[in-house]
Amino acid sequence: MSRKNDDNRAAAHPLTDGTNLVPRAALLDAMEDDDDIEWPEDPFDRPHRAEPESPDELLAMLQFEGTPALQQALRALCRDFIDVFSTAV
Repeated sequence: MSRKNDDNRAAAHPLTDGTNLVPRAALLDAMEDDDDIEWPEDPFDRPHRAEPESPDELLAMLQFEGTPALQQALRALCRDFIDVFSTAV
């Protein structure tokens, strides 16, 4: 596709400021939960802790496999990115 066609396609879809958006309720109807699937617990109804887990608590929940050097490297990597781990949704 040529550069000229890319410019024409972008021009055909102007950005919106949100004033002409159709409300979600006008497009989607609410559905009743009638599938009769029994859930042992609702994953969204878990009580939230007052304080988030500490990095050490979260790391203790992870199981690392491999050589001791690999496990140490994985633990260090997880500690660097500990903010992406959580036990709550």
